[in-house]
Amino acid sequence: MVAEIMLRQTKASQVSQVYPAFVQQYPDLQSLARADHEKVQQLVGPLGIRSRASNLLEIAKKVERQHGGRIPDSFTKLVGFPGVGPYIANSVLVRAFGENRPLVDLNVSRVIARISEGTDRVARKTADCIFMSLATHAKSGVLNYALIDLAHIVCNQTNPKCLICPIKDLCIHAKLCRQ
Repeated sequence: MVAEIMLRQTKASQVSQVYPAFVQQYPDLQSLARADHEKVQQLVGPLGIRSRASNLLEIAKKVERQHGGRIPDSFTKLVGFPGVGPYIANSVLVRAFGENRPLVDLNVSRVIARISEGTDRVARKTADCIFMSLATHAKSGVLNYALIDLAHIVCNQTNPKCLICPIKDLCIHAKLCRQ
């Protein structure tokens, strides 16, 4: 949960500079729930988004007060936390509880859109449905990581490498580019 809050609209390379010190200072949600806001802000401040420290503290306090110190395994409860949207909730449910859920961010949405429509835009619900259809053939965790890597390495926004793409024969976008 903490890592996902830190990664929101932030590059992993930036988070990797902050996360180890944060986890060393606050190794569990109980210690974070008792933390001083200014100290948390000092640690996460370099990542931007000023509300991040407040959100982390409020989540930790709510988890301690309302959920016995354990992150809930309910999508509805997770999205009720400040700063937690569908992506972060699904990520927690996939990684912590092994649920079969889509992790569709803008990059994965782009991959799914290119495969299915040949464009870079696809509605969130459509992307989620396509993902769940694909997930019937693979574990969602494995599929999530594969799509994230594919989006980052091969199917990037500005310079997709369609010729080396492992799914180019299934992709409408790749077929359009060859034409």
